[in-house]
Amino acid sequence: MLNYFNATLVHRYMKKIAYMYHQMGGLVVAGTDTPAGIFTFPGLALHRELMLFVESGFTEIEAIRAATINAAKALEHEDLGCIQEQAIADMVILNANPLINIENTTNIHLVVKSGAPLEKQAIFEHIPSLQQQERFINELITNFKAHQLL
Repeated sequence: MLNYFNATLVHRYMKKIAYMYHQMGGLVVAGTDTPAGIFTFPGLALHRELMLFVESGFTEIEAIRAATINAAKALEHEDLGCIQEQAIADMVILNANPLINIENTTNIHLVVKSGAPLEKQAIFEHIPSLQQQERFINELITNFKAHQLL
């Protein structure tokens, strides 16, 4: 079983490997294939991942590119991850410069989705309730068991 010391060591090595791969010219992207609600929370997890990239040696702009333009390249979608004509207009407007401190990505002024600004209340309405989250997790566990993955 993996204890705290070993988990910390593995975590440290994973950060070094990601940074070395980046230094070698590899395309490093932010994101996860872990389902939402299973050890990761949409939005919050991405902010933390950007911070981990910077802790690993990436510059702030390299971390931001991992979550935007590089992720779009990995998905082969040139209309994502950039601000330009004909691109999909989803973006986050910040109150502070993330190039100075990556934690400034959490200081959000406005979210723009499909070219339209979203009010905070409209965003909060899409957050699943605790019951919805529990139902999703229970369905996931049931499916994992049915496929003998647990």
